[in-house]
Amino acid sequence: MKLSLSELTYNLGHVLQQQGNLAAAGAAYQRAVELSPSFVQARHALAIVLGEQGQYQAAIDHYAQVIAQQPDAVRVYNNLACILALQGQRKQAIQMYQQAIERQPGWAVPYDNLGKILEAQDPAAAATAYRQAIALDPNLLSARYGLGCLMQRQGQVSAAIDCLSQLLALDPDHSASHAAMGSAYLTLGEFEQAFQHFRQALWPQQAQIQAFWDWVVQLQPIDELTLARQACGRFLQALLQSNHPDIQASVTESLQPRIIGNGTRNPAAQVIQKPQLGLQLAQTYSKLGDLLMRYGGDSQLRQAEVYYQQALQLQLQPQIESYLKLGSCLMQQNRSNAALMLYRLVLAMAPDARLYRSLGEILEQQQHWSEAIFCYQQALQTDGLGRPAEPISSHTPTDSPVSFKAVLLTQQWCQQQSCFYTSIHINSNPQSLTPGIPQAIPLMAEPGLDRAHPCEGLNCQPCLQKLTNRFELRHLGLGFYRAQASNLAIATPPYFVAEIPQGQAWITPYQTPWMVANSTGVLTTDQMLLHDLCREYPGQLPDCPHRPLPLRLPQTYATPVAGTVAVLTGLSGHNYFHWMVDVLPRLELLRRSHRFSEIDWFWINHPQAEFQQTTLRCLGIPAHQILAADLHPFIQAERLIAPSFPGHLGWVEPWALEFLRQQFLPLVLPKSPSYERIYITRRNAHHRRLLNEPAVLELLEPLGFRPVELESLALTEQISLFAQAKIILAPHGGGLTNTIFCAPETVVIEFVAPSYIRHYYWAISHHLGLHHYFVTGVTSTCPPIHQLMYPSPLVEDIWLDLAALKNALKQINLI
Repeated sequence: MKLSLSELTYNLGHVLQQQGNLAAAGAAYQRAVELSPSFVQARHALAIVLGEQGQYQAAIDHYAQVIAQQPDAVRVYNNLACILALQGQRKQAIQMYQQAIERQPGWAVPYDNLGKILEAQDPAAAATAYRQAIALDPNLLSARYGLGCLMQRQGQVSAAIDCLSQLLALDPDHSASHAAMGSAYLTLGEFEQAFQHFRQALWPQQAQIQAFWDWVVQLQPIDELTLARQACGRFLQALLQSNHPDIQASVTESLQPRIIGNGTRNPAAQVIQKPQLGLQLAQTYSKLGDLLMRYGGDSQLRQAEVYYQQALQLQLQPQIESYLKLGSCLMQQNRSNAALMLYRLVLAMAPDARLYRSLGEILEQQQHWSEAIFCYQQALQTDGLGRPAEPISSHTPTDSPVSFKAVLLTQQWCQQQSCFYTSIHINSNPQSLTPGIPQAIPLMAEPGLDRAHPCEGLNCQPCLQKLTNRFELRHLGLGFYRAQASNLAIATPPYFVAEIPQGQAWITPYQTPWMVANSTGVLTTDQMLLHDLCREYPGQLPDCPHRPLPLRLPQTYATPVAGTVAVLTGLSGHNYFHWMVDVLPRLELLRRSHRFSEIDWFWINHPQAEFQQTTLRCLGIPAHQILAADLHPFIQAERLIAPSFPGHLGWVEPWALEFLRQQFLPLVLPKSPSYERIYITRRNAHHRRLLNEPAVLELLEPLGFRPVELESLALTEQISLFAQAKIILAPHGGGLTNTIFCAPETVVIEFVAPSYIRHYYWAISHHLGLHHYFVTGVTSTCPPIHQLMYPSPLVEDIWLDLAALKNALKQINLI
C-alpha cells in the first residue's frame, strides 16, 4: 500500500523521535499535520513531542484539538493531564485523569498518575489510586513503587518493604526500589539488609563511584568537606566490594516475606550486621554532621542533628564525642532544654567530665547556679579512667554581640540624618549612568523571612522555576536543552551611593573553598541596619517576594579606620563569577557618583588571586589603598562610602556586562593563544567535576576541541580565548564567567548535574547574543547514598552519558 506524503512525514518524525532528536521530530510531525489537518495520530505525536520539549501551552492546544476530533481518545486525556500537572494546574489535571478513567475504567495508567498528583495533599486517596492501578495491572511497576514510597514516608516501613519486595520480584534490577528498600531497612536498624539493597542500587553506577573515590583519596584532609568526602568514599569502597552475582543472590533471599502473625518484624529473619561497614557509615554521618554544623543555617543544623543521631544508632558502643556533637548541634538551634535532657540521660549511663562541663554551661545560662557549680566540680575531676576533662564547649562564646535597633533603607536613613545620598540612574545605554536627584523609596513591608512559607533563597524551587520559565527552555532530546529568552527585563533595586559617617561594615571572612564570605552588611552609628546594603546566603533570586534579614552579625568590636572607606565587598567575592558580576560593578557606581577621588581605602574581599589583582590594577585601584575585608572583617570608618549592589545576587545586568567588556577586552594582546573550539576542564576544581572526563575528551579531541585549564592562564589569556572561540564546552563553573567576553553567535554548551541546573550563564548569553545549550548528567540510581556523597547540589559532580553528548553534538552539526 502506497503511503501518502503526510504519512511518510509522520514516519520520519517517529524515527527522529526514537533517535532523541525532538526538534526535528516535532518539525516532521508539524509538517504532517499541515499536510493533513485531520491526521489525528500525527497531531497527538506532535503534542507529545511539544510536551517533552517543554512547550507546554502549544502541547495543550494540540491535545485539545485531538480531543475535539476524537472525544473518546482516552490516552490523550491522560497525556494532557500530565502536561497540566507539570504546569502546576493540579485541579485541572485531576479532572482530566478522572475523565480518562471514566472512558476506560480498566486502564491502570491514569490511576497511577492520579496517585502521584494526590500524594502531597491527600495521601489516603493517593494510596487508593495506586492500589487500584496495581489491581488492574499487577505488573505496573510505577504504581508499586509509588505506593511503597508513599507508605515509607507515612511511617509504614514494614508495609513499604513488602510492597517494594513484590516489585523487585518482578524486576530484580529496579534500582530506585533497591534504594528505597535500603532506606527502609536502615530505619528499622537492619543494617546488613540495608547495605545489600544499597549495593544493588549502586551497581549501575560503580564506575562513577570509583572515579569519585580515586579523586577524594588524593585530597589533603584540610577541612570538614574533604573529611566527609573521604569518609563517604571509604564506606562506598567497602560497600561495593562484593561481586554482583553474590549481591543478587543475597538480596533475592532477603525478599522473602518477613511478617509474622502479630504484624511485627520477624527477628529470626534478621541478618547480623558487619560491624566494620556500619562503623564506616557512622563515621560518614558524623563527618557530614560536622560539615553542616560548620556551615550553619536552620536547615543545615536540622540535617546535622539527623546525621549525628544516625551515627549514634550505627555505633556498636555510642561514643561520648557523638553525644557532645549532638548536644552542641541542639544548642546552636537554641534548644537548650533538649541538650540538657540529652546530657543528663547520657551521664546516667556513662559519667564523663566533658559531659559535666557542657551540662554546667547550659545550667549556668539558665541561672541554675547550684546545679551548674556541681557539674563544674565534677568536670574538674578526672573520670574513672584517669582522663582529664577536654575543653569541648556546647556553644560559642562571644565578646560583644552586635545587634540593631531597626531596619531602614539607606535613602530613608540618609534623609533623616541629612547625609549624602545620590541616585544613579541607568538607562538602556550604559553610557548614560549619571548622578540624579534622590527618589522616594518605600520601606519594604515587614522585612524578614516569612516563617510560614520559608524561602530557600538561591535554591528555592518555586522561585527557580519562575525564573527558569523566563528562558523558555527547549528540550531537544536525551537531556540536551536550548536556553533562550525573549525578554529578561527584571525590576532591580535602586542604584545609589551613600555616605554613612562613623558607619560600620562587616563580612564573614573567607574560611574554606566552600565557606566564602556568606554575609556582608552595613550598620550605622545609631545601630540601624541598612537593609539594601546587606546580603547573606541563602540569598534571594530575582522576583522573589521574600526579604530575609542578615543573621550572621559580627560577634566582636569593630576596628576603627581613619579616613574614608569605600565598601565594595560581595558574597563569595573570592569566586571569579561573583567577583566580576557582584563586586567590580560597584566600582563603576562609585565612579559615576564622582566620589572616587575621595577614597582613602577600598574595603574589598581579599584580592589574593591573579584575576583580582589584574582587574583592580586595570580599574585604577592601587594596592596600597586596598583594605582586605577578610583580614579586617568588622570595621568602623570615619566616613563610609557605600555604593549599592549592582543588581540581584549573581544576576548580571546589561550595563554591568558592557562595563566589564569595555574595561577588560582591551587587555587582550594580539599574540594571545586562540582556538575556535575549546573545552574548559575542572579536573583541578574543588567540586562539580566531570568524573568521566577522559572518555568525554576521547570524543571531543578528534573534533578539534582543545582542553584548557583556565587556572594555568593569566586573565588576559582567558579573555582572549573566549573572545576568539566559536564553540565552548564546559562543566558548569566559574570559568564560564568569561562568556562575558565572547563574540555574538558563539555557541556555548554547559554540562550540568541534574539537581544543579542554574541560570547564571544563560542570562549572559541572552544579553550578548550567544547560542546557549546545556546537557544534563546522569541521574543517581541511589538518592540516599548520593546525598552522602554530595550534601549540597552546589558541589555535585557530573557524569555524562556519551550517547547524550553525541546527540547534542550531532544536533549542532559537529558530527
